[in-house]
Amino acid sequence: MFDHGTVVTSGFSGFVTKTPLVRAGDPPPDLAAPRYRYLDPNGTVAALLGADALGRSFDGTEITRSPYDRILARDVGQVFGLAIDDEEFRNLYLTASSAYGLNIIGPDRDNDTLPDRLVRGQPEARWMAGQWGNHGSAGPGSVWKVDGETGQISMLTNITLDGADNTGPGLGNIAFDPDHNQLFVSDLQTGMIHRLDLDGRDLEQFDHGAGLDSPEPHDPSLVVEITDRGFDTEDPESWGFADPARRVWGLAKHGGRLYYAVADGPEVWSVGIDDRTGAFVDDARWELTVKNGFGSGEITDMVFAGDGAMVLARRGERIGAFDHEALTKPRRATVLRYVFEDPEDPDTPSVWVEQPQIYPVGFGAQGEKALGGVDVGPGYDDRGDWSSDFCGATLWTTGERLRDDAPLSRALQPGGALEIDGLQAQPVLLNSAGNRPPWQSFFADYDRIYDGPRVSGHVGDVEVVGCRGQGGHGEDYVSYDEIGDDYGYGDDDDGNGGGGGSCLAPPCGKKPPACLTTQLLARCNPASGEYEVVGIFDDKHGQGLDRLKIDDPSGQISTLPTEQSLLAPFSASLGAMVAGQRGQLNLCAFNEAERDSGQPYACCNATVEITTPDAACEKEAE
Repeated sequence: MFDHGTVVTSGFSGFVTKTPLVRAGDPPPDLAAPRYRYLDPNGTVAALLGADALGRSFDGTEITRSPYDRILARDVGQVFGLAIDDEEFRNLYLTASSAYGLNIIGPDRDNDTLPDRLVRGQPEARWMAGQWGNHGSAGPGSVWKVDGETGQISMLTNITLDGADNTGPGLGNIAFDPDHNQLFVSDLQTGMIHRLDLDGRDLEQFDHGAGLDSPEPHDPSLVVEITDRGFDTEDPESWGFADPARRVWGLAKHGGRLYYAVADGPEVWSVGIDDRTGAFVDDARWELTVKNGFGSGEITDMVFAGDGAMVLARRGERIGAFDHEALTKPRRATVLRYVFEDPEDPDTPSVWVEQPQIYPVGFGAQGEKALGGVDVGPGYDDRGDWSSDFCGATLWTTGERLRDDAPLSRALQPGGALEIDGLQAQPVLLNSAGNRPPWQSFFADYDRIYDGPRVSGHVGDVEVVGCRGQGGHGEDYVSYDEIGDDYGYGDDDDGNGGGGGSCLAPPCGKKPPACLTTQLLARCNPASGEYEVVGIFDDKHGQGLDRLKIDDPSGQISTLPTEQSLLAPFSASLGAMVAGQRGQLNLCAFNEAERDSGQPYACCNATVEITTPDAACEKEAE
């Protein structure tokens, strides 16, 4: 079910508007009113996208294929955290979440045949259908499993503490430990991290708050039931979250330790995992505090890239949205990259650099459109195929309005929708210094519904099926500055640029021998005031190649000749592109006589990447 090439995204199911009973003589109801909005039981809460074999390299465009499978709210309720194990048939795990709001209903007191939506708790309050799933004991502490062989959905376990259920805050995130075949789950109500086996048995809990210099123990008095008048769906502070000093959300297992994110700070800590038993070791240590100026919100997800860098994803502050529209405070949510100090600085308290690098998430808004999900997956080759040789070469993040940037809208429109809420994929070694605006990215909308209201916070976590950041880069940090601008395969033996490529995970394999020599130049045409690409091609080994097919996989290049003589000069307008934008041409050189014979004919394939000059192109005054 979860094939190589799958990327899973969690998100809000959306809502449906229900029509009340209207009696004769009564005015028609205002169906736009939030009171008639109910969770959509058939709405998607996890989407499975096939992201392999895209036919092009990173070019800033949208992946327009639809998810090949979906998990619905009626089965598991609202979920955020995702994890995938490494069984022969990969299993998917999902955690119940309040990240998209909490929805309660009461008896139908106005006799309109609909249960009344409630803002405040009351003795007869109950959870709205679609909030927590269809299992009889499902609730805010539920962990769900999707069987990788059969697709069967089941409730793995219901997280409790000392027999007490989670009453509403729900769970944070979930991480798989491949060394011990176990799962770690953070609980936003108690602050505990639970260690589970793959059958759902709760093996033990780790309490971050108990180990602080000034202990912050779990306070059961903070628990608020939806039957209490103090519970307010529009005020997350009333939902009973653990104190920020002990509240844990993001998790990642790496190098014999479990790394976890604490809301206060926010900070990252780690605790050892016993090599033999997989149990927690009593050696919790502070790793770093995110300094001011690097976004806002809690760290909801984290991952280690193949080069050992720690990548943190922040999510905007939650909003109790009765109308289901703004679920988080928008903007200023970032994805940060931390690496070890080299050499270690004795004047700083952490072994991690104090100033992280920022990954751009989305065009515009300083690239700070993240929604708190992050993972790494295999790199892409120059044809958009996954390369398992470079396991951690692609960074996947969740975000909103990812291609929405007014100054660049003319250049972005040919590449797909602008208001994409969903995924961004980009090379893991390109931070904001090398990829802003993030032209070297792919984007995919979560549900491919583009005409809804302008909302925020409707997308959650991301998880990639494939090698999980192991191998590929090696263990040494490679910075963008060290790579420089030549981040492709480089020149061939004869000094020709050849087919370019996206080998961003050193050490790179050798490029196959080139059969086609290409010389292309992107430049400004002052007569038209638009960029253009010009060039020539050559049959490198004299194989009788005389015709050329040319394909622009992203549709960004206008007036593109689809076929021409191999010996003729090539030119095409780049009128839809802006300064510094990246494009790609896929080439097929062949012998025309062989093609016209009607028999299968050989094709010399090459991929050429072009980048417009950084300077603006202006029309020359007449």
